[in-house]
Amino acid sequence: RFDNPEMVAAKGRLVSRGEALAKIVGEADSVAVCGSHGKTTTSTFTAKLLLCLGERVEWAIGGETGRFPVAGIAGPADRRPVLVVEADESDGTLALYHAATLVVTNCEYDHPDHFKTPDDYFACYDAARRQSGCVIESTSLSPLAELEGALSALAPHNRANARAAAEVAIRRGHSIQDIASVMPKVVAELPDRRFQILR
Repeated sequence: RFDNPEMVAAKGRLVSRGEALAKIVGEADSVAVCGSHGKTTTSTFTAKLLLCLGERVEWAIGGETGRFPVAGIAGPADRRPVLVVEADESDGTLALYHAATLVVTNCEYDHPDHFKTPDDYFACYDAARRQSGCVIESTSLSPLAELEGALSALAPHNRANARAAAEVAIRRGHSIQDIASVMPKVVAELPDRRFQILR
């Protein structure tokens, strides 16, 4: 009920999930993954990869992957965590992000209910790019021979998602040899799909 005292007191003080997450990202050692497709898979691969490489990781992702939940924190307690998030553009709050590292998987006009023109949509991404420290464009990454064996069973789009996760790790100082050694474990499971039929 809108006349509830708590509702009345909260009026004007509430912010959306996207606004709150953008603020948290801006204050953290953060990796924000955005794009028209592949956000959940890339952010999951990134969080799992950094965990396997010994980092302390916090994450907030849009889908579960087996026993890997949508949000959590894990890794050595004595290390400063890196925050990995799936950054949603559907409501325009992506334009509020100031990530330490921004991963852009791809960009195709979407969400016409919010973005009235393609220019509006792409401007949202451009704002996030300008405001972030390091920007990784997934579509511009070349394959890495060291990862080919670990990724051979994946479809091409998921190889690109895993390659983007590897690029995050490389830019955080991890060796390609260490990344290749743990990558099979990282990509062993894919996120559950929204419309997946379970039998």
